[in-house]
Amino acid sequence: MRVLAEACHAFDLRTCWPAAEPLLALLGSGRYAIVATRFAEVPFEDACAAAFSDTRTSDVRPPFGTGLVGLVAYDGGARSRAFAVRQSLVWDRATRRVWLAGEGALPAHAEHLLHVCRERPPEPAVAPDLRLRASAADARYLAQAREVLEDIRAGRYYQLNLLRYFSVAGPAPERSWLLARIASHGGPFAALIDLPDLRLASFSPERFVAAAAGVIETFPVKGTARRHADPARDRAAADALRASAKDRAELAMIVDLMRNDLAAVAVPGSVAVTAPLRLDTHANVHHLSAVVRARLVPGATVGQVLDAVCPGGSITGAPKREVMSAIAALEGRSRGLFMGNLFYLSDEGVFDSSILIRTLIAGGDGRFELAAGSGLVIGSDPGAELAEIAAKAAIVGACAEPA
Repeated sequence: MRVLAEACHAFDLRTCWPAAEPLLALLGSGRYAIVATRFAEVPFEDACAAAFSDTRTSDVRPPFGTGLVGLVAYDGGARSRAFAVRQSLVWDRATRRVWLAGEGALPAHAEHLLHVCRERPPEPAVAPDLRLRASAADARYLAQAREVLEDIRAGRYYQLNLLRYFSVAGPAPERSWLLARIASHGGPFAALIDLPDLRLASFSPERFVAAAAGVIETFPVKGTARRHADPARDRAAADALRASAKDRAELAMIVDLMRNDLAAVAVPGSVAVTAPLRLDTHANVHHLSAVVRARLVPGATVGQVLDAVCPGGSITGAPKREVMSAIAALEGRSRGLFMGNLFYLSDEGVFDSSILIRTLIAGGDGRFELAAGSGLVIGSDPGAELAEIAAKAAIVGACAEPA
């Protein structure tokens, strides 16, 4: 990986990446933005067979340029997929440098992108809210939530994450809208994959599992508060979330679940909670999160880690297997890629991943859907959980009941 250009403004993918060209871009709000310039799909089984490295080249930055990018389905409603990225451009927001990862000449459209991002900053674009239509009435969700609370009181499980599904009303959003909306509302793990047979725009703020140099970490998230434009109200909402006994208990349950999951691929005795409670602030919500860390067993493969930790505890509940059975019955459909995972494994041995929350996915008919959910525990109020779902869905637009 080498520096290709200095003092670059940003990737202007809206105007400088032809609509006919496939796009695989990791555009999170952190330090780096990555656009694959040469990539090809590979069997998912091959990605699962890849082994983690116990060492990492200390002078390699950024953490990903070439390697594997994978999509892990939550269930059998969609197939998991993997892509080998052989070349990419990586923009460092801190230094404004563009790095080139991989060998060979850049494709012509990538050369054009690089030229433009050196010459001028992209013009900001306003991506208006989409209109979202719920697949079922509010009353149905409230009735299901009450059913879940009855199961919790009966001792069937402790926590269950129940989703609502929304379809995008009107025409499907164009790539330019998706890119502009990610630029303004995308979370730390936002990404856009726009291929002839797959259109997925993730606004995800939720890191899932990361591993490098023999250390593996997971980052459970629970508890949500809507952001406010007024700073005083926003601070109050964050403080109330941090102090909420219900939300803290909800997070503690998932931390315990993820400790157990991580233990399956960890050196015995190495699992530890290194940050039991943090406040994370994003474009439209505050969240509570934690960090669990362990030493990864030598020789572990991607498939072994995915088998141990997927699906994520924060979007299932506890105990996981019993809850997954209840979710399937309550939601009445497969989740597919919703609440699945996006990961990369770099050629230098760095692994990182997110949970596909706040994610728009196009179905076979080309129409986009969004799923948003809330974790139900014994102290949950169904009306408040309904409002939390609306706050999460607001990352792309306002939701309404079916007509």
